[in-house]
Amino acid sequence: MKNKPIITIIFLLTLFILSAFPKNVSLLVGLNNYLYLPDLKYAEKDAEDLETVLKIAGFDTFLLTGQTISGEAILEQINFIAKYSSYSDTFLFFFSGHGAGGSTETEKGMLTAYSDPEKRNAMVSHADLKDSISKFKGKKIVVVDACNQGYETKSQWVRTQGLKNAVDFLLFSSASNQESHDGFKEGNIQIDNGIAAYYLKKAIEGYADFNTDNSLSAGELEEYLTKNAQFYATKFGQYMEVYNNRSNSEKLINLGKPTQQGIQKGTLIVESTPSGAEIWIGGNQYGQTPKSFTADPGTYEVELKKSGYETYRENVTVTTGSTTRVDRRMEEEQMLISSYTTREDVPEMVLVKGGSFQMGNTRNDSEASNKEVPVHTVHLTYDYYIGKYEVTFDEYDLYCESIGKTKPMDDGFGRGMHPVIFVNWWDAIGYCNWLSEKEGLTKAYDSKGNLLDKNGRQTTDITQVEGYRLPTEAEWEYAARGGHEGSTDYKYSGSNRIDNVAWVKSNSNKESHIIGQKNPNELGLYDMSGNVWEWCYDWYIDYKPEPQVNPIGPVSGLYRVLRSGTWYHDTLYSRIAYRTNTSPNNSRNRHGIRIARTKK
Repeated sequence: MKNKPIITIIFLLTLFILSAFPKNVSLLVGLNNYLYLPDLKYAEKDAEDLETVLKIAGFDTFLLTGQTISGEAILEQINFIAKYSSYSDTFLFFFSGHGAGGSTETEKGMLTAYSDPEKRNAMVSHADLKDSISKFKGKKIVVVDACNQGYETKSQWVRTQGLKNAVDFLLFSSASNQESHDGFKEGNIQIDNGIAAYYLKKAIEGYADFNTDNSLSAGELEEYLTKNAQFYATKFGQYMEVYNNRSNSEKLINLGKPTQQGIQKGTLIVESTPSGAEIWIGGNQYGQTPKSFTADPGTYEVELKKSGYETYRENVTVTTGSTTRVDRRMEEEQMLISSYTTREDVPEMVLVKGGSFQMGNTRNDSEASNKEVPVHTVHLTYDYYIGKYEVTFDEYDLYCESIGKTKPMDDGFGRGMHPVIFVNWWDAIGYCNWLSEKEGLTKAYDSKGNLLDKNGRQTTDITQVEGYRLPTEAEWEYAARGGHEGSTDYKYSGSNRIDNVAWVKSNSNKESHIIGQKNPNELGLYDMSGNVWEWCYDWYIDYKPEPQVNPIGPVSGLYRVLRSGTWYHDTLYSRIAYRTNTSPNNSRNRHGIRIARTKK
């Protein structure tokens, strides 16, 4: 029982802190690290950020983070808090981490570090949470920021809903069979919190105090969270569920004022043109632009760093209750641009510097097909841009609307930021040509799919193509390997762990997913493994052992190349070296697009 010492420590700390038990108490659980599941970035930060605002609101807070926290420890802590509760108290339970779905409350629940999702061990089920939290005598607020925790949205009805009926206010960050995003964007600002944690924090900071009486009623909290839930569902397809069992006028949380031990903070907003610059404050990195921070009053040295640009430094002063903004247009360094700033309706692109690499099954993977050998050397003598993400429905639908083309189906997966599907090779190059025409560039393709140079003449020299186009197969594999930034012979693009970088059969819930939710590779490219197949320019041909220079494939053939793997297929198809092919006329619910362009 390796968790017993931890439980004992928690009990001793609790006994000490609860010697004068307050009216309001919260238990905040945030778990980043998992044995059987991909690690999370912001779960522990979710709990820590909520601890800060709840202390200001007068809550006694208990924070549980780290890999040693077990389901048993969480339930024991709740039971102990409940034992010393009274009917005038308020208890807020918050969990951020991985979740397990199911159609009953014994199947559905919150996973801890050593939980095996298939065995559902070491977890806190909804039934367990209901049994423990029901013992608390006062008002009960439960917020769960994890996958698959809701009751009814997205077609999977949960037959037992006892937890909803056992508490006064309940918030789930996602529907019954949906993933919950670990961080998201609000406008152009990257939010380093889960959706439920962020909006709950904002509510307690006073944004939901509509009548400015320094407290949150059940109705105010429900209205604020529901409004943001609807916005988020429309934009990203993730459905928060809000349940209020109290009258709208009943007060749930008193907001309190900052005390000396919790100095009121100011806001620092850091932006740059182009975006994506590293933010360094006091010698520590804090993500990329654009980003918003809360900060203690004081003067800070802010540095913005981006490959290909001069480093920018500025001393800024943050004052209590005010907003300080750093907004810098960065100066190019020796005319080297590391990302391509396009029109607003053109997918974001990343620079790949030319270089040489070994193409094919370089790892000698046992599951490799004979299409991946012989391994051979490829020299790319030019720089090029490639899409940071797969092309989305939002982006492709603009093309369809512009030319009167029928929009492809989404197969019920969702449109918006989901990768476009049901596109064949001809659809893909048509989209590329449309992008070129919008920017006044020479089209990359003629009506037969031949490459065109900047003068509109047929060419087999990819370096002379000006417009947007599909990547060649060699460009695709070089970028998937990390291009000029690649230093590790990964099995999948950016990792040897499939769950860290790819949506595949084992984790996709049989559907495509919103772009950019997994980790990027060394170049900052997302979903190069998994999610949807990506069309390449090349006709398919078996590899030859001879070195290749700027290859584009044969001049004719029967089948075009597809790369990446998909949400539908097993992991072996998402290996960097895996290649497949199909007729350019084929379009399926896992055929998508990533664009490219030669750098001039």
